[in-house]
Amino acid sequence: MKTKTNWKILGIILFIIACFKISLNILDTGCDYYWHIKLGEYIVNTKTVPTVDIFSWYGISNNLPWISHEWLSGVLLYLNSIIFKKYAVIIFCSSMYLIIALLLFYLNKKEYQKNIKFTLIHILIGIILLSALITPRPHLISYVLLIITLYLTKDLYNNPSTKKIYFLPVISFIWSNIHGGSSNLSYIVLGITFIGSILDKKMNKQLLKKYLLIFISTILLITINPHGLKMLLYPYSNLLDTTMKEGITEWQRTKIDNLNTFVLFIYILGIIMIFIKKRKELTKKDLLMFLAFSYLSISSIRFIPFIYLVSTFFIFDYIEKSEIAIINYKLISIASIICIILSLFSLPIVIKNTNNEIINDKIIVYLKENPPKRLYNYYDYGGYLIYNDIKVFYDGRADIYTNNIFKNANNLMSVSENTEDFIKKHNFDYYLLPKEAPLTTYLLKHNHEPIYDINNVILLRKKTLS
Repeated sequence: MKTKTNWKILGIILFIIACFKISLNILDTGCDYYWHIKLGEYIVNTKTVPTVDIFSWYGISNNLPWISHEWLSGVLLYLNSIIFKKYAVIIFCSSMYLIIALLLFYLNKKEYQKNIKFTLIHILIGIILLSALITPRPHLISYVLLIITLYLTKDLYNNPSTKKIYFLPVISFIWSNIHGGSSNLSYIVLGITFIGSILDKKMNKQLLKKYLLIFISTILLITINPHGLKMLLYPYSNLLDTTMKEGITEWQRTKIDNLNTFVLFIYILGIIMIFIKKRKELTKKDLLMFLAFSYLSISSIRFIPFIYLVSTFFIFDYIEKSEIAIINYKLISIASIICIILSLFSLPIVIKNTNNEIINDKIIVYLKENPPKRLYNYYDYGGYLIYNDIKVFYDGRADIYTNNIFKNANNLMSVSENTEDFIKKHNFDYYLLPKEAPLTTYLLKHNHEPIYDINNVILLRKKTLS
């Protein structure tokens, strides 16, 4: 009994340290964080959720529709920034990763005790895979909702009489307003569990009615959001959008080019080997879940953590038991203390770095005092410009622009035979670009002059006739 208690305490300490250390590695808020805050501010101040673009001069002039599927996350991020100010990023990311870690631990604590060596390896892999996308954005909340969904559906699979599953439609409702682009995962996970139950011959008429009721309720509650029925198709329109896949790094196919992606492929291969070894015990439900989320994790960088979260709810069923006493508490305690010291030592540096300006204040002040009518901005600068109340050409809300300017606007940066035509069509009066961009060189050679050139960010305008 004492050993189990020690294990629980140790598990919690390890997770807290891991999450704290991960959050302290945040050195970049990402370009989307800032427009999320501005969206939240707009909603709080106006008490309305926008359905057309309000931040881009191009979007406003063309009345472009905007499915602001993360509106509630915007409100939360805005309130978080108001309360915690310069510490907001660390507070949000640390809190979300702590919630993710503790949820995984609490909902799987019995499984974690089966084989401590494997559990520690699994936790280490989780730290690496989850750290692939550490930015203060709504996807962190989606991870929490996915974990709860996995727990509820697994509980239904193992205990057909459970009533916990009736909470799933509520999760889908929250999901469609927090991060609607991933809200389809609620009924996808339920659907996979349903098919798996049939293939594993665990289905009966009463259970079938239960599944159908929950499935229909889950889909219906997704439609309760400011955009209604559109939210049902929205996630798939993004997945099928080849322009976004080509133009946005995190939407592209996962390749083995860094530690995170290398570990991902090793992890998937490891699960396959475990399945082969335990093929006689393997359930169709677990196989389907593995195949579906492995595909997602490989198909797009942004889905890398999914396979880890999903597999946590089945992989321990195929791991041999071992004695709990084999764990070396002294070694782990020493490692934990070192981790804490390193984290605390790096805290001041991290706080400073996470609040670094993307664009120098002098440039921001100039743009506010001399508001551009038709600014062209580098894609990654869009969110920060929106945060500073400067109308952009386009920004991280790529889904708004993919059927209009997104591809051509991205191509403009590298200069092509259509560059001059695109510039004439939109009649830009200012350009905000990375100094080393090919477009910068092109403009400087074609009658444009720099106004500011600071920290590799350059503001250009067309030369006026004297």
